Amino acid sequence: TIGPVFIAFGLILAWLIKFVVIKPLLELVNATQKISAGNMDLRLNSQREDEFGSLAKFFNQMMDNLKEQQLKLLQSAEEAQLANRAKSSFLANMSHELRTPLNAIIGYSEILQEEAKKSGNEKSIQDLNNIHLSGIHLLSLIDDVLDISRIEAGKTELYIEEESLDTLINNILFTCQSLVDKKHNTLTNN
Repeated sequence: TIGPVFIAFGLILAWLIKFVVIKPLLELVNATQKISAGNMDLRLNSQREDEFGSLAKFFNQMMDNLKEQQLKLLQSAEEAQLANRAKSSFLANMSHELRTPLNAIIGYSEILQEEAKKSGNEKSIQDLNNIHLSGIHLLSLIDDVLDISRIEAGKTELYIEEESLDTLINNILFTCQSLVDKKHNTLTNN
């Protein structure tokens, strides 16, 4: 007669373990699977007064914190995009404002070069040539800044061209020459 009592006790104990331990663990496993699939609004029932209730409360707090952090990250990303657009707009406007007077300087230097050639003023020709090349170089730098903005905006087209290495080196030497002279140094192309 004791055998059926043990069997009944075992069945009741198994039923209790299933509903008190296994069911809450399965709910937690299912919740973590749904969250890993992207459901950040999921919450567990935390009404129980045992360890599983405490675990559910901590789980819900963790989800609230994660959702709050996710919102902060989205806001930060939006702010970064706005700042990037403002920067690109500023660069485009600044470039336009710099290019206009710079084109005038380049144009006047060309006119003055022609006049100096007609009058035979060799010293002025070299100085005007330096002004002209420096203006062209500065215009190229401004174009490079605009190219960076275009690259960041994904609006870049590549044009592959051949360039003379000697010309490139000579342009670099020319650009640096005034600094070299100022410091009483020597810069050569060997």
